[in-house]
Amino acid sequence: MFQIKPLAAAVLTVISVQALADDSTSTQNQFGDDNIADVTQSAASFSTATQTQTGTGNYAEVYQAFTTSTAQQTQSGDYNAAFAEQSEDQGSSSVQSQSGILNDGASIQLLGSDSTSTQTQDGAENLALTWQEEQQQSNAAITQSGTANDASVVQSLGSGNDAQIVQSGDDNFAGASQQFEDGSSIYLQQSGVFNDAYVDQYGGADNSASVLQSGTGNFSETWQDGQQGSISTITQYGSYNEAVVDQTTGGTNQATVWQDGDFNAVQAEQYNATGVTASISQSGGADNLSYTYQEGSGHQLTVTSVGDGNKVYAGTSFDSNAGGQYGTAQKANLTQFGTDNQVNLSQTGMNNELYFTQDGTGNMLTSAQSDGGNYAGGFSNGDYNIVELEQSGSANQAYVAQEYGDNNLASIVQADIGNYAVVTQGGSSNAAYVNQANLGQTAYVNQYGTGNTATVNQN
Repeated sequence: MFQIKPLAAAVLTVISVQALADDSTSTQNQFGDDNIADVTQSAASFSTATQTQTGTGNYAEVYQAFTTSTAQQTQSGDYNAAFAEQSEDQGSSSVQSQSGILNDGASIQLLGSDSTSTQTQDGAENLALTWQEEQQQSNAAITQSGTANDASVVQSLGSGNDAQIVQSGDDNFAGASQQFEDGSSIYLQQSGVFNDAYVDQYGGADNSASVLQSGTGNFSETWQDGQQGSISTITQYGSYNEAVVDQTTGGTNQATVWQDGDFNAVQAEQYNATGVTASISQSGGADNLSYTYQEGSGHQLTVTSVGDGNKVYAGTSFDSNAGGQYGTAQKANLTQFGTDNQVNLSQTGMNNELYFTQDGTGNMLTSAQSDGGNYAGGFSNGDYNIVELEQSGSANQAYVAQEYGDNNLASIVQADIGNYAVVTQGGSSNAAYVNQANLGQTAYVNQYGTGNTATVNQN
């Protein structure tokens, strides 16, 4: 698309060129097929271009430069293309509206300020593109309704930018990118099946990204780099959804992912940052997976999983414990309700804390803490639960209480100074193992029921 078609007998061509005028106004109305409308406005105080085309295979183009301009393009029919470029304009506006199938719309705004771009498409297999560069207080909005739509917004080297994409239908793709921007916000909403959403924020501060997807097989990825106080929120409904959040080289950033359905997966990575918070919630389904990696200092991790066969991992795939928080003063809060749930988390650094709650059948928790001020908690309720905690360092504490269930196992390993462990189990066939080494350590083990075994080693 975006190529002028060869002239034919049925082609009506309207070309309007207006330059070096105080005020410039161009209005073009075309009916039929394979029409071309072209207007150029330059160096006018105020420029207005209005293009309306009805038919099939029409092409509309507006070029405005060095002015305060308004471009409005309306196309009704199929296989139409609209192109608007505004260069070095102040306070310009570009509005494109298309209805039909297989239409393309492109809005380019360069080297200006306070410009806005709005694209609306209604139909199937349409494509919309907005590009804003080196602009201040810019705004871009794309709305699509139908199937197999594609939308993209690029904002670069500006401040106070806002990008919104709303899609409704099937097989949609939406992408928004902001670079070197301050106070920017991206909002993506998709409804349907097999939708993709992509958000990229780079080198800015106080940016916010929000993605809402509803359907099956959706994929969302958010990348935030070098930002302070940014917020990434992803909400997904349905099954077989994937959410990826990547935050690096910043501070006080937040990543929130909420999924409702079956067979969903979350990957959240926060590294080389301070005071970063990750909140993962998966509910209403089975066999969901959460994968989180945090590196730096002052991180907080909260994972809530409700359903059957859910798994929670924190860390890297090459970690021997398949999980981790790396740095200092990190916290983790894990809650699972359901059956066959699994948690695997490793913390390395100082002042790490772990809190976990599992309610169901066949749950397993594996946690490793190392070096300095670590604290671990509990509880596990249900059947076939297994809790293993390992601590190494100083002033570590471990607490596990499994009350009433079958075949529960609690194992606590502690090394070095000031550690103490408390294990309380209720039910049958429970086993507790506590291994402590060196100074000032204390172990309490209480087991209720039949066939319990307790072994405590202190060195």
